[in-house]
Amino acid sequence: QLGKDSVLMHPVNVIIIFSMQLKPIPIIFPKSDVQLGSSKVFMRKNAHDALEANRVYHQNASATILQAWIRGMQKRMRYLILSDAALTAQRFYRGCKGRERWWKLRKDVAGNLLTNTFRMLISWRKFNCAKNGTILFQGIYRGHATRRILASIKIQTYSRMRSRAIIYKKLKSASIALQCCLRRSMS
Repeated sequence: QLGKDSVLMHPVNVIIIFSMQLKPIPIIFPKSDVQLGSSKVFMRKNAHDALEANRVYHQNASATILQAWIRGMQKRMRYLILSDAALTAQRFYRGCKGRERWWKLRKDVAGNLLTNTFRMLISWRKFNCAKNGTILFQGIYRGHATRRILASIKIQTYSRMRSRAIIYKKLKSASIALQCCLRRSMS
């Protein structure tokens, strides 16, 4: 049986192989050189040599065609095996190169991610430092402002108490003076 990849020899190749063989002597001999028996054919030497040369010629040509076809099949099979092996090696190599590119890309992405994370941490640290400094500054300023407000409230309270005390003393002094005047006039 022939496989699906097997190819029969092209007729032109067969003709070329036949033409490359040594040509036999022509099969031309008189009928008197051949006699038919009841079960055998009897021939003279010239007729026998011509038929034998022709048989050898066709046998050699057929053997050459068969050998060429078998060698061609062997070469085709070897070519298909080597071609498949080469394709497998190429696929493996391309796969390795693709994985290498992928890993490099992944490392680059990971490096960029680490760089971005590191930069983010630096920015976060700066922000937290600034935030804590701002909170501290706000606390100090609010404490200072509150102390100033409390001091001004104390001053205002003392001033109001002083003005009321003065008014009270004047009023007390005036009422005592009035009482004294009234008691003097009564006495």
